[in-house]
Amino acid sequence: MAKHGANGQLITPQEATISTAQVEIQVLRVGHKHVTQAMFRQLPYREIVDWWRFAWKPEDEVPLEGRPWGYVNYWWAGNDLENTTYLDDRRMLFPNPGARLHLVWQAQERLYRDIVFETIPQHLFGYDRPLRDYETPPLQACRREVALWWFGVWEQWRALPQLYIAV
Repeated sequence: MAKHGANGQLITPQEATISTAQVEIQVLRVGHKHVTQAMFRQLPYREIVDWWRFAWKPEDEVPLEGRPWGYVNYWWAGNDLENTTYLDDRRMLFPNPGARLHLVWQAQERLYRDIVFETIPQHLFGYDRPLRDYETPPLQACRREVALWWFGVWEQWRALPQLYIAV
């Protein structure tokens, strides 16, 4: 029996094929044991970005406290509130910092976890209100430049491998 594809084209069984894809799953381990959810929760929470040394010029690099390994897609109630850098934004006029990643990163011989968001914390730069039409064009351009630059940082982190943990 023939079926219609998404574009309305008729697909016949003679045209359809099945292929095998090879995928790589990266598992977070301690020694020979899989990291469990309970073990993951015990990783110390520490922000990877040193916000005190942060300069938002596009030619500068983000001052990282260590090397990111990847991200884990595991969340529990209230854990994204651990990132206190964004709490002031949520209390003010930026209640939704966008998508988030639970980063695993290394500093010296220790592993940490951090929750990073798609948008830069607005209050750090005195952006305690949303972009307004009446603001000067240079300020509007500056805010857009910062947002685009941070989005590039975000995309680099999103491109890191997803690390799997045991249930």
